[in-house]
Amino acid sequence: MQFNATVHFASPKKAATYINTLLKKNLDQFLFFISKKLRNRNYKTKMMNHQLFLYSTFSMTILFICWSWTTASELEQIINNNDNTNKSKIKVDVYYETLCPDSIQFLLRQLVPNYDRIKDKADLRLYPFGKAQFFESGNSYEFYCQHGPKECRGNMIHCCVLHQNSYDVSLPFIKCMEKELYGLRRPDVDFVAQKCANWTNIDWKHVDDCTTTNLGKQLLVDAGRKTKAVKPKITFIPTIILDEKYSERIQDQALYGDFVKLIENHYNKKNEHETK
Repeated sequence: MQFNATVHFASPKKAATYINTLLKKNLDQFLFFISKKLRNRNYKTKMMNHQLFLYSTFSMTILFICWSWTTASELEQIINNNDNTNKSKIKVDVYYETLCPDSIQFLLRQLVPNYDRIKDKADLRLYPFGKAQFFESGNSYEFYCQHGPKECRGNMIHCCVLHQNSYDVSLPFIKCMEKELYGLRRPDVDFVAQKCANWTNIDWKHVDDCTTTNLGKQLLVDAGRKTKAVKPKITFIPTIILDEKYSERIQDQALYGDFVKLIENHYNKKNEHETK
C-alpha cells in the first residue's frame, strides 16, 4: 500500500482518518479473498481446513501489523511534510573573509559540515567581504582587503561561485578552497581555486571569466554594501546574524557552540510565534 507524500491535510486528525479508511478498505478486501478461497476449495479433512484457516489467520495478522507499522511511519512523514510546508525559514547571514583564520574555522567546523542538517530551516546567505574597502575608480572599482590583494581575489572568486551556483554546489568548493588555503603564508589563490573547481565539478573558466569582468567587481561591491549596512557596525569577522538582528549571544553560540541546535531553536521559536 503506497501513499503520495505530496498530499497535504488540514490537520493530523484528517490525515489519520484518510489512512485508516485506506487500511480498512484493503483489510476488508483481504478477508473477502481468504474466505472465498476457503469456500471454493474441497479439502479432504476438517483438520486440513482448520490448519489452513489458522495459517491464513496468522498470515493476515502479520500482514495487518506490517501495514500498521508502515502506515504509522508514512502518516508521520506526511504530517511532517505538511507542517514544514507552512513554516518559515530563518535568515542566516554570514559575513566573512577568505583568508581570515576565524572565518575559515567557522566555515570548516560549523557551517559546511552541518549545512545538510539546517538547509530546510535556514535561508543561508554568504557575504565574502569582511573588513575590506572599495572605491570607485572611473567606471570601475578598487578594493583593499584586510589580508591583502590575494584575499580580495579570493573574495571575488567566492562571490562569482555563489552567484553562478546553488549552495549545495558552492559550499563543497568553498570548503575545499578554505581548507587548502588555511595556514599558508603565501597562498596561491588562483591555483587553489582552480584545483578545487576541478575537484567539485565547477567550471573554472566560467568562474574566472566572472572575476575578470565588471560582473565580478559588482558582485564584490554588492557584498561590501550589504556588509557595511549591518547595524550595529561589524567589528569582528566572521559575523553571523539570524533574521537580520545581531546578538552577541547568538554570535558566540554560532562560533563556539552547537550551531545546529542554535538554528533549530531559533527556527522553532519563530514558527511557534507565527502560529499564535
